[in-house]
Amino acid sequence: MVLPPQGMAPAKLGMMSPRTAAVAAAVSSQPITFFRDTRPQARWDSIQTRIIVRGGMQILVVEDHQDTREVLTGLLKRWGHDVSPADSLKSGMDRLDNGPPVDVILSDIALPDGTGYALVSEARRRGKRVLAIALSGYTYPSDVHIAKLTGFDHHLTKPCDSAYLRTILEDRAKWEQTLAKD
Repeated sequence: MVLPPQGMAPAKLGMMSPRTAAVAAAVSSQPITFFRDTRPQARWDSIQTRIIVRGGMQILVVEDHQDTREVLTGLLKRWGHDVSPADSLKSGMDRLDNGPPVDVILSDIALPDGTGYALVSEARRRGKRVLAIALSGYTYPSDVHIAKLTGFDHHLTKPCDSAYLRTILEDRAKWEQTLAKD
């Protein structure tokens, strides 16, 4: 049985797929256990402490599917990051222009008013130095190639492997820490 996440009405939970509901419940009320972390705990503790002390990275999540956006936002916040959710190309661009500086863009490709390709290519054109991660159901090699051409650094397929996403973010945090030392 899946219990509703804290603050989410059971009727809303019933509208989710069973997988999304299970992940939402895990993110909101239980320790994250839906992936296996095989790294030594001491190494992870030092990375986690550094990220939390720094206040986490500022991540812009652009996803038009509300349940997916909410689950990603909850997961990233649980990992210690500051998250700005957006549901469209326009709201994503507004957050880039008017919000705090963004370290990471995590964006769907197909958005109601444009594409994640347009979002990231515009961010790059404006000189934004961000880690850009595509999160999409588009999985053909040509889709991955287009994502790279438009400025994405990584292309993850839905459903996302959270352990891999976490590794990408940890690597970015280490890179940022190296730059701060120089």
